[in-house]
Amino acid sequence: MPALRRLGRASITEEDIERVKKSQDRYPHRSRAFEKVVALNDEDRIYAEEAIGYYLPRPLYVITTVINRLDSLNLSPERKRALTALILVACDAGNTIWAHPAERPRPKQLSTPNQFREHNVWMMLELGLSLWTETGSTVTVEAWPTKIPESGGFLIYEGHMTDLANIVKKEIPIAAVIGSVPHTNQAFWTLSALWAGWLWGKDAVEQYKACAAADMIGHGTPPR
Repeated sequence: MPALRRLGRASITEEDIERVKKSQDRYPHRSRAFEKVVALNDEDRIYAEEAIGYYLPRPLYVITTVINRLDSLNLSPERKRALTALILVACDAGNTIWAHPAERPRPKQLSTPNQFREHNVWMMLELGLSLWTETGSTVTVEAWPTKIPESGGFLIYEGHMTDLANIVKKEIPIAAVIGSVPHTNQAFWTLSALWAGWLWGKDAVEQYKACAAADMIGHGTPPR
């Protein structure tokens, strides 16, 4: 069997183009990916269509196939969470917004450069293991009202600061408080909404909709 991990650059041939066309006709993966994000009567369908447009048929097919396989596996919550983290790495690398050669470490806008890099999605899944283990932290992170240990950590509270002050009082010594997170970029919010729909369904997209739509409109992204 020929090796698949071939490195280098090669020109696109007519055979490559025909193979891509056949894959689009044969597999309705783009439609399935679209329907997992928004409902038929959702007014935000134009944003989902715009975001999916930044995925070529080949990586999109691989990503949707892996996600469908994940949904069919009988896994423990911990294993499913770990595999989901690997899939997120593939989702991030599988779009066409990564310039080649790299112009910026993290694209901030949804735009396909004149020359972009198409990553090997399966290799990115394998790479994701080292990425997540290297960035692993021993700092405790909990969501309120779970308490953090005396050694310290991060406590996530969703609500107003005045409410937090009344609830916590002198119960927990707080060394610092991080308020509203700065407004992020268009690519972050829009793609986060897209991946949330692929991994967890339409309900998970709701919390991202306002930010994603505002970013796309603010950057003048026209609907297709």
